[in-house]
Amino acid sequence: MDRGPALRRCLHNPRRVAVISLVRGRRPQYGASRAEAGSGAFCPFCPGNEEHTPPAVLVLAGPGVEGYRFTREERSGEAGDWVVRVFPNKYPALSPEPGSELVYGYHEVLVESRIHSEEEYLGNPENVFLAFRTLRERLRQILRDPEIRHVAVIKNSGVRAGASIPHPHLQIFASPFLPPEIEDEICGFREYEEKTGVCPLCRLASSGSLVFYRNGSFASLVAYAPRVPYETLVVPLRHTPSFLDADDGELLDLGNALSRTLLALRRVLGGFDYNLWLHSVYDARLESYHWHVEILPLTTRWGGYEKGFGVFIVDRFPEDVASELRGAICSGK
Repeated sequence: MDRGPALRRCLHNPRRVAVISLVRGRRPQYGASRAEAGSGAFCPFCPGNEEHTPPAVLVLAGPGVEGYRFTREERSGEAGDWVVRVFPNKYPALSPEPGSELVYGYHEVLVESRIHSEEEYLGNPENVFLAFRTLRERLRQILRDPEIRHVAVIKNSGVRAGASIPHPHLQIFASPFLPPEIEDEICGFREYEEKTGVCPLCRLASSGSLVFYRNGSFASLVAYAPRVPYETLVVPLRHTPSFLDADDGELLDLGNALSRTLLALRRVLGGFDYNLWLHSVYDARLESYHWHVEILPLTTRWGGYEKGFGVFIVDRFPEDVASELRGAICSGK
């Protein structure tokens, strides 16, 4: 009997892809609940516990006399002045190792900060800027591998979102295939532009009804057709298909937009679990695509209609949610 590992497409719906990886079931839970997050529970991502993770393939270290610098580790923890660390996931779904039993690719963890508390981490937008600056560098390195077609970046925050560790961190999945959701978006962007002559996200980011925060480079807006109330997009105002096109000034604005958005959601929803995705393509020929960040607060339990048919019943208009979040943004100044 075939026990995997395997990459499979559903026979009756080839848009559905499964990566079968038995090692994912061995992940330990390190105080993933919010109650445990600040209770002194052991955290392998906190400073001083680096020996519990693999050596970092990329470290943002400093700041020193010459500012921040990128380096890597031969031994876990040797970059003692680390600000952001990236290392292979100990329980990967994908692996670049020759002879690996896993599906080819990269599955890595990016620890966003030395700070364990997410609210404290978000309180200074520069923390988010430094995390995404490091992410940009690591993606550039990974995409030098000619076998890699796409890099997915996600964040699971809270038990309901699938997090096993509460410390702020991103996960990187670099694969030799395009995920079906990205394939669908590529088609959707192209078809909308062919029909209307404009990019759908450029249109939404320039309108006022759904936007609740804007700075020089980004707009935060409520999704036009949300899967749950408060589903949010953070969209660059400059139309470009790739996250890698963002310069440092834009990444600093992204840090501000993400921190302000997540803190506003926290003011409105209280403690909440959420998933976050970076949607980007890395082929310059896909000019109609517009990279963006999606935030899905887990405010609703999906039933059979949502799970089985992809039709989402939402009990609030996005325009009303945007108005509420504008108030939360203003109250947080």
